Amino acid sequence: MARKALIGLLAASFFGCEDGCREAQKKLEETPLSSDQIPTMVSDNSQTQIAASNILPQIYGLGISLMAKQEAQAVEEQEEPNAITSPIEQMISYYEANESPSISFRRHRKITLNTEYERQGKAEIQQILIDNEYLDTGHAVEGCFDADTIKAVKKFQKENGLSQDGVVGYTTIPLLEEISDLDVDENHYAFSLDSACELNEDDHELISEIESALNFHHYAGLTVDGELDDATIEAIRYYKRRNLINNSDSIDSALVEHLSTSSSRRIDRLKEALATMNSLRRRRQPDTENHIYVNLAETQVRFYYNNNLEFQMDIIIGQKGKWKTDIQSGSIRQATVNPWWNVPVSIYSEQKRILRRDRALRQVTEQLNNGRWVLINDNSVSGSDFRQRPGPLNPFGRIYYDFNGPEGELLHGTAKHYLFRNNVRLYSHGCMRLHNEYDLFHTFQRLGILDDTLNVEEMVQETGSDGLFLTQRTQLVEPVPVNVIYVRAWVDSGENGLFMTMPKDIYGYGESKVRR
Repeated sequence: MARKALIGLLAASFFGCEDGCREAQKKLEETPLSSDQIPTMVSDNSQTQIAASNILPQIYGLGISLMAKQEAQAVEEQEEPNAITSPIEQMISYYEANESPSISFRRHRKITLNTEYERQGKAEIQQILIDNEYLDTGHAVEGCFDADTIKAVKKFQKENGLSQDGVVGYTTIPLLEEISDLDVDENHYAFSLDSACELNEDDHELISEIESALNFHHYAGLTVDGELDDATIEAIRYYKRRNLINNSDSIDSALVEHLSTSSSRRIDRLKEALATMNSLRRRRQPDTENHIYVNLAETQVRFYYNNNLEFQMDIIIGQKGKWKTDIQSGSIRQATVNPWWNVPVSIYSEQKRILRRDRALRQVTEQLNNGRWVLINDNSVSGSDFRQRPGPLNPFGRIYYDFNGPEGELLHGTAKHYLFRNNVRLYSHGCMRLHNEYDLFHTFQRLGILDDTLNVEEMVQETGSDGLFLTQRTQLVEPVPVNVIYVRAWVDSGENGLFMTMPKDIYGYGESKVRR
């Protein structure tokens, strides 16, 4: 139709006629065209026929040229694979052609995951407990936490005023380091009771099936030998993390059931995601291939720039219930380094309780008393308003990115990095905490969106005349659109090809959701 309209319009503009041109256009639409036919079809008027014989072939050629150019451009645009939807389509084809393996967990026990490095750390902890008379001298130092080791840990925790949960994590490890040469990264490891210290034949069989399934789903390229070596452990952890399969650091029924999810069910979830993202793309402006997507369903943030994935990171999102993070959209226009945190009224009561028992926070938190901001420090917590100074204990971390969403929620760092060791990370009051807020800043610089002469690591250390860390706001060269969405499947690319994430429905929506 575009071709017909163009030919008619060009003819009318050249001849300045009405009925004759409409007649010509009708004939052109009904008859296959060639340049030698065109002159005799225009009109019975000899002068018009002569003019048409000289000009209309040129018009026709111009129209064909323009249409060919438009069609070629359209084909080129169609052929360029979209960085989000094309992988989903490929993954659908993969599962249509291949049936997901089925594994049974019946008769099996949970198997705790321990890399060689972690076993060494646990053995060190056992020796420290023995040296300090919390664990019997004759106890084996083998890097496996049995019931006796956990009992010794709880005794140590009780004597040091800690919660007696038997977990050697971010509160217990620093105290153990004070009485020993222990050097363990408490942000990434939480040692607790081991379900099995020695593997039996059934365990090895199950591990072999899991290795095969991880290879099938393209999460790994493992040697299928039934051995729980470091490569297999890391692949299992990665699968559990990307699919939000509980916070248990073990091989368990939840892992096996998810790995065994049928191809048809995976296809259904992928098609839902594809339809959702295509719907979102149709409603966006044409230039928004430069977009940050915060997918709450995966607790992941991704930044696509010029149709390429440039940045991806784990995030923490809002707790279930009234604190859940909302689906929304906006644009980042600036980055704020060394932010203050004004405590929201909605969490005053909770924050007061925390401040009363946490002296370190009182040393960096101010309260409003009689119209004046006063550092709490050793004073009683009794203010009518609270704000926390910039620094390493600030809940926003060292940088935040306000995208002016309707709910006022932010992308920012965190002071509680240890929470990222968990697969399911629902801990905030609605904001989205980045695992490393510096990385997004550097990505903006690399892409020319932020001034690349800035040294953000130096900026966070700058102080003002009052001795406080200096708050600095840096404008982006161009706004970066942000969409906070809830899409229950995604496809990423890894070392072993495309792989699908299909996390559990953490907010219980029952479907994918985006801002309408």
